[in-house]
Amino acid sequence: EQIGVEVSQKSLDSSALFDIMAGPEYAYPHSYDKFDLAIWNWYPLPDPDFILSVMTCDQWGFWSDSGYCTKEYDALYEKQGLVTDPAERQAIVWQMQQMVFDDRPYIVFMNRDVLEAHSAKWDGFVMSPIGSFTAYSKDTLLSVHQVA
Repeated sequence: EQIGVEVSQKSLDSSALFDIMAGPEYAYPHSYDKFDLAIWNWYPLPDPDFILSVMTCDQWGFWSDSGYCTKEYDALYEKQGLVTDPAERQAIVWQMQQMVFDDRPYIVFMNRDVLEAHSAKWDGFVMSPIGSFTAYSKDTLLSVHQVA
């Protein structure tokens, strides 16, 4: 109010919020018809491909909830999906993350701190932003093993 911006809060479950954010047609120009701002959350999988895809132009009207769209980002997204060298892919992914950070289609309010303790007798845990055992990834269940 002090700077001339009026803000009101409305809490919705995730389905209702997505319906309002996406609009009746799940496409521009109907998205955010009733709101100028929304708080949303994403839990990325251990492999970054899906969360990177959300920011591509093709995802407008589907997974994109920000409307972010640049040809340079899309080209890097395609490239990271084709390279086979892990170090080269990591460099491309970091470049894409830097673009999104610089362009700010999202403002990150918080990241979860995940603390896990594992016996040294076990190895193969695959960490993600929400831990090694998650509903989003079977990687740990497939790779965890006893250390001889």
